[in-house]
Amino acid sequence: MKNEEKDYSEFLDSIEKLVKDARLEKSEKQLQKIKDQEIHEFLFECFNNKHSKITGEKETTFYNDKNEWMFQQDYKNGLLWISYCRIWSILKSKYNINYEQIRELISAWIETNLGWRGLTPTRRNVRPYFTIETNLGRRGLTPMLTLDEKKDVIETNLGWRGLTPHNR
Repeated sequence: MKNEEKDYSEFLDSIEKLVKDARLEKSEKQLQKIKDQEIHEFLFECFNNKHSKITGEKETTFYNDKNEWMFQQDYKNGLLWISYCRIWSILKSKYNINYEQIRELISAWIETNLGWRGLTPTRRNVRPYFTIETNLGRRGLTPMLTLDEKKDVIETNLGWRGLTPHNR
């Protein structure tokens, strides 16, 4: 009898665990749906109703309402340059998405929602050079980067991880 009671108790425990796991999985799916909707709304805001300027051969640059650089279509090189501080870093920090996931997400989003094909999303955190040289006609100026931006430049361009740049 004690074995039967023990087996029955273990059976009830396993049923309880299955129900708990099912509820947890349902909650996780609901949270993922909310997260996906938030990301969609964020990207919609980033990519829609922006004013653009043709800035080169097969190249269009987009700005927000404050005339801040947001992204650039570069069909000549097959790239979609994305503002690191205004788009990429938000996806990275707020939604805990890594580099490849962000590329895949933006690529699928722009193709589905905007019909843009043939562009590979790439973060661009050194874009102030472009803005200063192209928009202001000033050459030879070096904009200041934050420590996070410097670290990101090192990781992106050199592939070195875990280094902390110093401010001068």
